[in-house]
Amino acid sequence: MPAEWVFDSFADGATGEEVVSAIGGTSADDVWAVGVAIHHFDGKTWSSVPVAGQRGTLSSISVVTKDDIWAAGFYGYVAHFDGKVWTGQRLDVARVSTDPAAVGWFDLLDVVAWPNEVWVAPSRPNYYRFDGARWSAVPGPFNIQSFWGTGPRDVWTPSGSMPTHFDGTQWVRAPAIASTAVRAVHGTAKDDVWMVGWDGSHKDNRGSIRHFDGGTWTPSKLPPHTPLLWGVHAAARDEAYAVGNDGEALVFDGTAWRSSPTGTRGILKKVWAAPGEHAFAVGLIGNGVLRKTAPSR
Repeated sequence: MPAEWVFDSFADGATGEEVVSAIGGTSADDVWAVGVAIHHFDGKTWSSVPVAGQRGTLSSISVVTKDDIWAAGFYGYVAHFDGKVWTGQRLDVARVSTDPAAVGWFDLLDVVAWPNEVWVAPSRPNYYRFDGARWSAVPGPFNIQSFWGTGPRDVWTPSGSMPTHFDGTQWVRAPAIASTAVRAVHGTAKDDVWMVGWDGSHKDNRGSIRHFDGGTWTPSKLPPHTPLLWGVHAAARDEAYAVGNDGEALVFDGTAWRSSPTGTRGILKKVWAAPGEHAFAVGLIGNGVLRKTAPSR
């Protein structure tokens, strides 16, 4: 079956496998890819964009509007785009010690943003919150490595086999799902949430996808031998994407999940899409982005 994706290579001189870490945007002609550099896609070409004060690799991105975009990464580094320029800073709250003389910051693994509200996840049992004026450390019950939510009173985070939800007051773990490990969560509404990972009940750790309808997590039927899945993005209730090992990309059309050949065997870690099958994926595939160019068969 012919590939439905093409690889857009960046000509910025970067080398290595994991140089593009995350992807996000507002439309098919306004897409951002972040990693050792930041790149923008205008619907036709990719261009490298300078970031004032960038230090270290960016690992995640969250888009609120065209002029309110956040990225976070290694060594406590956070960057913001105001519609004109990117600027960055290291968060004092992300220092490994409260001693002002201490050198070192926790890596920031994920960021989720809403208007005047930003959360970033470090590899420790709390997270950092920006309220529109200042950053503060917020205690958490476990190590949060990624999260997604419709707003700060409706946030999901993977936690082993137990997806965990924040309702604005407390974190509550959903019932454990036997033999399942969760790696990413995304959705369109409180009653339309997807989580992906793998099902350890199979010897080869096959991929797993479950859907939350506001009350129950339900397993999805996947194509045979779907490998471990790392990323998921819902563009609409009837259009979602999941990516994972062996260059696997799956597309949900409102009824079923089906494979979408990518033409690569590399590991795909993150995916983002605008409605209408305008999808983009990144991972261990070199210095560039996979872009979907053909509808699913």
